[in-house]
Amino acid sequence: MAYTLIWEENGLMVKLSGSITNELILQYEQEMYSDERFKKNLYFIWDSTLATHLNMTEVQNKIEAAKDMGVSLAQGHIKCAFITNNEMIKTKIEVYIEYITKLQTEYDLKHFESLVDAREWIKDSPECI
Repeated sequence: MAYTLIWEENGLMVKLSGSITNELILQYEQEMYSDERFKKNLYFIWDSTLATHLNMTEVQNKIEAAKDMGVSLAQGHIKCAFITNNEMIKTKIEVYIEYITKLQTEYDLKHFESLVDAREWIKDSPECI
């Protein structure tokens, strides 16, 4: 399990590999939220194409959505692209998107199978490029 934060001009990509745990998510979030660049973030790419497993319970998924709702209130509108081709991870991402959508956040969230498709979607918002 590993992650890399890649800061881009108007956004951030988190690249994850191996088994993604709740502890790993908390670790990269702490690093991400404490960085001054996050305040200017207009998009977020969560690339888990190299991940093998997402070890997150339904309760942890709901807690993550509620926590991100709070970040959304402070941050404002962000496009969030989730990339995976792993069916188990995709299912958990879809559940997270369902939870956070019910919370009516400022986030625009979508799942993609490729980075190319995610970047095309982000480019549809002129402020992100």
